[in-house]
Amino acid sequence: MRPELEIVREWLMKASEDFEAARRLLQGNRPLSAVACFHCQQTVEKTLKAFLEFHGVKPPKTHALGNLFDQAATLNADFSVHRDCQWLTEFAVNPRYPGFESVPSFDHAREALADAEKLMKFVLECLPDEVHP
Repeated sequence: MRPELEIVREWLMKASEDFEAARRLLQGNRPLSAVACFHCQQTVEKTLKAFLEFHGVKPPKTHALGNLFDQAATLNADFSVHRDCQWLTEFAVNPRYPGFESVPSFDHAREALADAEKLMKFVLECLPDEVHP
């Protein structure tokens, strides 16, 4: 693999691990919806950052998915179809600390997982196989 693609693969590996964590957190009789939503947000964030890195754009240090979608859309207009994932931004920080009042339902968390998976699949289709996790 070309050395400049290694960072892309690393971002995608991290995104894949977050996705798997979210999936596992929603299994069993005591699903952890808020933490699963955090990992879904991380999946989307890291997947977008992988896409940017592939195109030679150093991703900003941000959890704001809207900003990352804006940058990705300048490289591929099809990202506009997936902007509905940006609602996950609210789970980047809040669920990790006390005082987070709106604990997502199991169904809401399943929606987050589906959105994260949809974006991941889209981005993987845009990138060469050699960077896939």
